[in-house]
Amino acid sequence: MSGRFWRAKAAWRRVFAVPGRAGKASALLAVAAPPAAAAVLIPFRSDITNTALALVMVAVVVVVVTPGRRLAALVAGISAGLWFDFFLTRPYESFSISRSADIQTTVLLFAVAVGVGELAARDRRHRTGSTSGTDGLAALQSVSELVAEGAAAKPVIDAVRKALVPLLHLESCHFDP
Repeated sequence: MSGRFWRAKAAWRRVFAVPGRAGKASALLAVAAPPAAAAVLIPFRSDITNTALALVMVAVVVVVVTPGRRLAALVAGISAGLWFDFFLTRPYESFSISRSADIQTTVLLFAVAVGVGELAARDRRHRTGSTSGTDGLAALQSVSELVAEGAAAKPVIDAVRKALVPLLHLESCHFDP
């Protein structure tokens, strides 16, 4: 297979990764929470407008998606739209919608889920990036202390090399005078 295929596959995995327990729990919650919320709302569907019911579903989706997993956002959006349609729009308990307003609401549920998921994922990525920035400052401080103490060139170069390899995700690093 071509290199382009493998790069695309790697990008897909990076965007929709479900690492560890938190990712799996988030994906499971994205599948289970929207139908549970829609089922809880069934007794109220004749007394409350579909807009209000949709806002409750949006709140559920936001809670599920906020931990920042894109896959969970996608799944929660699809799930919320489907179960909103199935349980809360007429004709009830079928996957058909008779009013255009309900179609718009279903599509907006999906869009909100994906949008909130993307914002949460970007927030998580920025927080991770700020941690590596802190690591860089700590490395700079330790090298500065070595220089201030009057350390020889070799220990300073070794300290810089040891700091740069993880900071810049390098395999190795060396200094050519």
